[in-house]
Amino acid sequence: DELIALRADGTKRARSQVLKRVVTELNALDDDEGFIETVEAEQIVRRIEELASLVGLSNEDEKLTGHRDW
Repeated sequence: DELIALRADGTKRARSQVLKRVVTELNALDDDEGFIETVEAEQIVRRIEELASLVGLSNEDEKLTGHRDW
């Protein structure tokens, strides 16, 4: 919801921060549960890239997902 709201009125930086926070929260979940394997990681990154493109961003050089632990 936050990302959608920022699509029209938010800055690219604000939209990037939302997607980076998603990765940070997934890092925490994976630390606790250990559920993200290679296949899941690829799917998650692909989905984040899809979301990024919908709000005018890209994950070039993994600038949105490069801090992932999984």
